[in-house]
Amino acid sequence: MTKLAAPCEMPVGQLITGHPVFHGDELLVLEQLHWSHRERVCELLVADDRPDRLPSSGGFVLRRRMELWIDPDARVIDVLVIATVPSGDTITMRTTIGGSSVDITVNNAASGTPQASQLLTADTGTGLVSVELELEHTTGSATTCTRDLWQIQVGVTDAVTFLDPEL
Repeated sequence: MTKLAAPCEMPVGQLITGHPVFHGDELLVLEQLHWSHRERVCELLVADDRPDRLPSSGGFVLRRRMELWIDPDARVIDVLVIATVPSGDTITMRTTIGGSSVDITVNNAASGTPQASQLLTADTGTGLVSVELELEHTTGSATTCTRDLWQIQVGVTDAVTFLDPEL
C-alpha cells in the first residue's frame, strides 16, 4: 500500500459505533494519521535579544545548556541562528546536539539574516540528548554582539519511514 501523508476530508461522524466501517474509511483515517504525524515538529527557541559578551581571546564560551527529546523516527535537525554583529567583527556559533555539532559563522554583512545548517539524528543520537550553544569571537575588537535568535527544529518525518498498516 502507498504510504500517503496528506490531509483527508472525512466527514465528521462518519465512523460511528453501529455504522458499517469500510476498508476505504480505514485508509482515510490512516492517511490522516500519517499526515498528522509527519507535520509534528519539535522546536527549541532561544530568542532573548540580549547582548552576549564576546571573549577577548579565541576559543568557544558556553552560553546555553539544556536537554531536548528527539523522537527515534526523526531524521534531520535544522539549526538556525540570527545575530547582530558589529562592523569588522565575526562570530561563530557552535550548536552541539548529542554527539554532533555544527558551526555557523556570522559577520556584520550577515547581521539580521538567518543562517542555517543541518545535523542528522544518526550523528546526534535520539531520545533525551544534551544541547549546548557556544560562542566564539573569531575576528574584530568589539566586546559584545546580540544573539537575536537560536532555533532548533527536529525535521518532519518522511512518509516512507512509516510502518506498514496491518489491515
